[in-house]
Amino acid sequence: NNGLWDQTAALRWINENIEAFGGNKSNITLLGQSAGGACVDMLHCSPHSTGLFHKVIPMAGTAECRWAFYKNMPEQCRTKAARLGITDFENSKELLEKLRAVPADKFGVNIYKKLDKPDEADFETLPYIDGAFFPASLDELRKRAIPKPMMTGIAKEEGLMFLTDKKPTLKHLNDVIALATRGVEDRDALAKELRSLYITDEILADKDKLMRAMANLVSDDSINAGTLEFCRKTVENQDEPVFIYLFDHCNARAMGMLGWMVPILDATHTGELMYLFKKGLFAGAKLTESDAKVVDDFTTAYTNFAKYSNPNGPDPSKSEFSVEWIPLDKDNCGRQFVFTTKDNYMKDDFFEGRTAKYVEIAAKHRSS
Repeated sequence: NNGLWDQTAALRWINENIEAFGGNKSNITLLGQSAGGACVDMLHCSPHSTGLFHKVIPMAGTAECRWAFYKNMPEQCRTKAARLGITDFENSKELLEKLRAVPADKFGVNIYKKLDKPDEADFETLPYIDGAFFPASLDELRKRAIPKPMMTGIAKEEGLMFLTDKKPTLKHLNDVIALATRGVEDRDALAKELRSLYITDEILADKDKLMRAMANLVSDDSINAGTLEFCRKTVENQDEPVFIYLFDHCNARAMGMLGWMVPILDATHTGELMYLFKKGLFAGAKLTESDAKVVDDFTTAYTNFAKYSNPNGPDPSKSEFSVEWIPLDKDNCGRQFVFTTKDNYMKDDFFEGRTAKYVEIAAKHRSS
């Protein structure tokens, strides 16, 4: 939560100084990817930051994702302090003073080392509803937040990024299902329903299909469900336009080392960054002709949204794309604009209803 206060301070600085750099303090767009996507959504929801920007782009991550919050963070923080050798303190102020004396390399957390955390938490430290930065539930804060034009999106198979150590075996299938059932009282019941949704006898008999099914489950559990819920709740709470895309382009060479690590070559988590910033998480490869086409389309959408609040351009009836990008509405909160190697197109159903079914099943078990 202190990190979110820091981000809010940065936003205040931007508001106070952006004009000195030729910027427009009345047209600030906030963008973040993955955990950054969750952060910009949290900043939209919090009353301390919601008025400091005007548009928001959470990419492949929102505050609705299952990993974005952890309700027992105070207890987890005390556990972390004890691991760092801090057990004798009278109050939070004294604890903070002692934590500030800990070397950064011991205090810091990164996703590549073994985490000291409860089974149901995805990371060692996470935001939580504290009554201060988040003075009410996320749902309530989302209703109170200042409405904004929003654009969000996901890659075709987000979960591949998280399956680099998995193979299409029953053991690894069970591992994936176990991750999706954490924090649930009746894990066996949820596991049974997830198997019914994602796995068939035909899939079990085909290693390629099994790997794809595992990726589908991880994609829904980690990113897709949170994105769909973000879209649903946003269109229910505001009239400002909301746009969502599906990134369906993959160049193995542009993936660099990640291309050798993922079990299936397909568009996955972080892969779209290469086409927005010409710099990816793992590579900065020379672009092909088809890559260049995707770069042109993708950057056009982002710059148009930042300038005009609409990825189509200044006049939506004259879209700069071959097909108009239609925003979401209450009747269809999963309508996507699909970026592809060839012709972009609109797609009405969000993964053919699979993710919505996952949301329904998971909500039933996590609320019980």
